[in-house]
Amino acid sequence: MNQAIMNPITFCMDKGVSYYEQSLESDVFFQYYEIDNPKLEEIMVIPDACLDAQCCQKNGGVIVQFAGSAVNARRAQASGYEKLIAVRFRPGVIPASIKSDINEVISGNRDITQMFDVRQLKYLMSEAATVDERVAFFADAFPKENMAPVHDITRWIIDEVVRSSGNVDIAGLAAELGYTHRYCDMVFKQSMGMTIKKFASIARMQKAIRLLQNDDIDYDAIYEELGYYDQSHLINDFKKFTTYTPIGFVKAFGDRLIV
Repeated sequence: MNQAIMNPITFCMDKGVSYYEQSLESDVFFQYYEIDNPKLEEIMVIPDACLDAQCCQKNGGVIVQFAGSAVNARRAQASGYEKLIAVRFRPGVIPASIKSDINEVISGNRDITQMFDVRQLKYLMSEAATVDERVAFFADAFPKENMAPVHDITRWIIDEVVRSSGNVDIAGLAAELGYTHRYCDMVFKQSMGMTIKKFASIARMQKAIRLLQNDDIDYDAIYEELGYYDQSHLINDFKKFTTYTPIGFVKAFGDRLIV
């Protein structure tokens, strides 16, 4: 569990939506979260390069699904559910059952409700269930032994990209490993469902979001620290990933819940 974690910002939502999260000490997951959205307010999802397992409730019905990372900012499917409980898998850790389809799953959703007992799901979504019980449900459903092996190349690249906040020379990483860029990309996509370049872009944007949450914001320092050519490059990337300009995103902190 020494792998670097991005601790991403994933949702932008109305403050009428209730959100809770908890860090997990697990070889499979690094975070548990809950969303209560009884009025079905719109929730925007921000790319985070993560795979989640979610239990979602609406009108008394419950489904379980894998939810992948958005490529660009978009309306979250979570907007359509009154309540959602979920875990976030560690980077590169995926169930072996979806390894061959990870490119498809990471960019969308896959319903896996048929794997579970409906009565158990309804209890988990009830007020009687505790957070510990909900986390235990996911741990039992997705044990470590059912996860696909993660290649050492993928682990190393994830660590380097996260520690550098995405400001990396990808060709240089491949050269340091002694492989071609193409080979490293192929291995990386087998666990992450995206290219190294896309993962680095998401990591860089996630770092920019964190920096914008500071009290003293220096926009010039942000684009220089993260390796953007200039402020226009930062603004264009930021709008693609969040729909906001950096200044607009800062203003949104006042009336939106950004988590």
